Amino acid sequence: MSQNTLKVDFQTARELTQDKDFDAARRLYEKILQAYPLHAATHYNLAQLAAQMGDAKTAHQHFSQVIALEPDFPQGYFQLAQILLIEGDPASAIKNLQTAVRLAPDYIEAHHLLACSALQQQDLKLASVQFQRLLQLDPMHASGHLNFALLKLKQHDLEEAKKLLDSALALDPTLIEAHYHRGVIAMQQGDVALAINEMQGTLDRQSDHFAAHYNLGILYKLQHHYQLARHYLQQALKLKPGDESITFLLQALQPDEIPPQAPSPFVRELFDHYAQDYDVHMQKSLHYQVPQVLRELIEPYRDTLPVHPVILDLGCGTGLVGEYFKDLSAQLIGVDLAPQMLAKASARGLYTTLHTADILSYLQQSNAASYDLIIAADVLGYFGPLDKIFTACARALRPQGLFLFSIELSADKDYVLDTSVRYAHNPAYINAITQDQWQLLIQKTTALRQQEHQPVIGEIYLFKKS
Repeated sequence: MSQNTLKVDFQTARELTQDKDFDAARRLYEKILQAYPLHAATHYNLAQLAAQMGDAKTAHQHFSQVIALEPDFPQGYFQLAQILLIEGDPASAIKNLQTAVRLAPDYIEAHHLLACSALQQQDLKLASVQFQRLLQLDPMHASGHLNFALLKLKQHDLEEAKKLLDSALALDPTLIEAHYHRGVIAMQQGDVALAINEMQGTLDRQSDHFAAHYNLGILYKLQHHYQLARHYLQQALKLKPGDESITFLLQALQPDEIPPQAPSPFVRELFDHYAQDYDVHMQKSLHYQVPQVLRELIEPYRDTLPVHPVILDLGCGTGLVGEYFKDLSAQLIGVDLAPQMLAKASARGLYTTLHTADILSYLQQSNAASYDLIIAADVLGYFGPLDKIFTACARALRPQGLFLFSIELSADKDYVLDTSVRYAHNPAYINAITQDQWQLLIQKTTALRQQEHQPVIGEIYLFKKS
């Protein structure tokens, strides 16, 4: 093939691509490469064509060849990074994007994609640097303001996130996610009316926005507008059929048939989302005193524990209970469903071991007679029937072992699923399921926490395995 033929075929292939005759264009590019296998521009155009056709493998191959032939070509690294993200290799994508911005410091698209990729990988330091650089290069980059706001949300800098979202919307009022995340900030700041307004505004612009429907369901539930809450949760369920968490919420709002327990995905998502601010919210906003009360109640019985007791903290969360019981234990073991809560507990340095698991499954898989004291602080509210948990605790405890726990109170039925999406239990039910294997040592009625400025009344129990 002569150089003149190369030019003609190359131009023809480009025109075929513009006319969307992709197969013919591909054949012509491949013909060129048979004659000129090191022709970088053909590799580049063929890689772009393959990407358009959804052939990530071929695109990857030819973009890699472009970089090998033209190692100072920043667009090659950028395009390869896009393919790597499609292929699920964000770490390699980030490396290629870093090369692209090193070669072309003013490459706005590469800075933006690098910042967003770093954010997705939880590298908040790299993401922050790149977002700042992006907005220095292009202060009018609306999506840059929006995505930088998402980073600030992860850092719990709500005021700065709101400023960035406002800037994004000033530049581009059509950014749906900016409206939605202003609603998220309003929710976190407790401004329910503003949150509802922003979520509704999101739906006005995108009627199938799942998260907006879901959050409106939660917001209206908080305001006790249960009919509206059901409406938006039902719309969310249509968008995500079979979702266990939404189904559970709907059952809590209209409990014709009470499910036996909160679904694991619901509990995990709830507390992982809650993890960063959990301790402050529980102790300062909700006046949560259960761990302290549990410790006070166990004190008269601490001499009944062995010299080196093994303590199991069920639903340990961030370790609020562990703070009060570490000095009693030779081994303190924590179990929780939410990895981010466990990360906070691990940082406290209180626990001998921590396990990510459903508490009933963990108990049933534990060795018999392994523990001297089992604690379940504010965790049984995610289970309806408790008989299996009590049986599993009895099996896991050593002879004369202690079980210390709290429940919320139900007035009449054995247990109910409240609109707070927590189960409450009747003391008569607790008495009935503890007749055979347990000896009651303490039963104390107390305020567990505040909810909507009202005390949530519950019961604290201490049982001994009989």
